[in-house]
Amino acid sequence: ITPLLAGGIFAVRTWARGLIGASLLVIAFYVGATGMWDVVLVALGGGVLAAGLMTLLRGVENVRALIAPLVALALAVAVGFGGYFAGEALTPPNLAQIDGKIVESTRVVETSLAKKSSIEVEFGRPDPPRDAAGRSHVRATGWQMFTRHAMAGVGAGNWDTAQVRDLVISTDWYHKNLRSNPVLRYADNSYLTAAAELGLIGLVLVLMWIGFVLISVWRFLRATESNLESEDTLGLWGLLASLFACLIAFWVGGLLHTVWGALSFVVIGALLMDWTHIGQGYVAGSSQGSNKLERYGLGMVLPIGMTCFVMYVGVATTFSDYEKARGDVWVRAGGLEQCQSAYLKALGWWPGNDEAALGYAMVTTTRNLDFDES
Repeated sequence: ITPLLAGGIFAVRTWARGLIGASLLVIAFYVGATGMWDVVLVALGGGVLAAGLMTLLRGVENVRALIAPLVALALAVAVGFGGYFAGEALTPPNLAQIDGKIVESTRVVETSLAKKSSIEVEFGRPDPPRDAAGRSHVRATGWQMFTRHAMAGVGAGNWDTAQVRDLVISTDWYHKNLRSNPVLRYADNSYLTAAAELGLIGLVLVLMWIGFVLISVWRFLRATESNLESEDTLGLWGLLASLFACLIAFWVGGLLHTVWGALSFVVIGALLMDWTHIGQGYVAGSSQGSNKLERYGLGMVLPIGMTCFVMYVGVATTFSDYEKARGDVWVRAGGLEQCQSAYLKALGWWPGNDEAALGYAMVTTTRNLDFDES
């Protein structure tokens, strides 16, 4: 949302301009303080790409209004970089930051991957490492998974389990980090993860949706002969910059495979298509475009969707943890059959409960049952 805020500073003519500018700087500082200042740099990259496309299609004269928001984004990058050093300095000595998560330093060991593995119980599988060797390893695993299941993939959400089967074990990075259990949350590239999970069919669908959005913007900019008002230019640039920032983030990380990232991406693209649709109707002198109900309904998709998801996750993980705890009690009591049933119910509530999955596997093996039969 930082490009939208940067554009809003100069599109709004009231006192709210200062509030929007302050919001942009606070967000940049906070993101930097959590160790992820490069996220703001990705937003700046999206802004530059959007300005370049609009300059190519509309000419320099029509996009002079974009200089100021680009400068604002550059300032936000500087503030985020300063926040990074401030966050390091202000972190109490008994705590440590790991990808924005605050944990007790007494539980942290030396290597970066081992740090993440030491808190897997609380935060799930670790994110891919940021060093070049680690990224190369996880991308090689993703590519091997894709080539083995090129057409339909391994199934949406199955990267977590399928990577164990398709793990590339020939890299030096894998052997150096073998004791840290290098099983990672996703490939360090959303397009590669999508290809591995959904195959060529799913990847083509994702790329087609991106193409439809960009074609809509392209046709609008080419069809609009008159100069756009500065507010319209800033609004279109803000949405387009946010979309390009998402596309960059998909290449350098796993944003597409987070719920909030995917929903934000879809809503930004839908708003962009809606904006160009309304703009075409305005240029043609007609009433073509979406009505207020449609626009407000589209704007509510993200908060409603996120609220429902958070409620579901809260309920599902609570019941899953409850059943997992029942299974642990039955293990101590010697009731292996009841324990196995409780672990299976825990996985039914939340398939991502790794501890319940491990317990279920151990009990099933102990009872000498075939997994498929069980």
